[in-house]
Amino acid sequence: MTKKFIKNLFIVEGSTDKKFIEQFIKLFITKEKLNITIDCYAVEIITKEGGKSNFFNKEKIIENIEKNSDDENLPKTFLIVDADWEIHHQENQPAGYSKVSLALKSIYDQIKNDIFIKSHRAFDQFEIDHFIMPFNKETQQYGELETLFINALKPEYQNKLNCLDTLEDCLKQKSPKPNLESHHKDKMRMEILLKSYNKTMDKAIEWIDYESKILQDLKNFLHKKFSKIRTNKK
Repeated sequence: MTKKFIKNLFIVEGSTDKKFIEQFIKLFITKEKLNITIDCYAVEIITKEGGKSNFFNKEKIIENIEKNSDDENLPKTFLIVDADWEIHHQENQPAGYSKVSLALKSIYDQIKNDIFIKSHRAFDQFEIDHFIMPFNKETQQYGELETLFINALKPEYQNKLNCLDTLEDCLKQKSPKPNLESHHKDKMRMEILLKSYNKTMDKAIEWIDYESKILQDLKNFLHKKFSKIRTNKK
């Protein structure tokens, strides 16, 4: 039996990323009035365990590509990964836009030389690209999905984050060790906001200000990837 082919494949780090990207793409399709159906794309987690330490793994990426291909077609494959913070840097977990970008280019070469890809009938049309969270820019060396999320909130939710300033000040006074100005801050703010409403990321997409300039890089990326899809705009 011929396997189901997915035209656009997004591979992400973990379940939170999957929930956000799935919901954001749906919002993007609606807002931009694109004629895209749910079976035109898929969002896959790199592994069940997730995480950046598992992301730069050629076999796992190929496994996801093979799962969403058929005998005649390979999906356009887009890797979405966090830049993260310098403190996270390890041999198998690069941090910062520049290091993550280099690691992705290295994995591209491995993927294109894999026997499944290289021997496939659609090899000449195979496309692979990436988006490094939060803004896919060298000028924004560090950050993550949470950075994008909390900075793109509607004003009423941004205001609620101000309540966390008191907590941050208290933590700093009690212990000089936590560095809340870097890798702890964005994740902590997002998690507290979600828990205060008893929400998960897939439900919190309604908190996002779609017109925020913060989201423009991600929207530009999606426009580029879905450029051949006709719109419903009159």
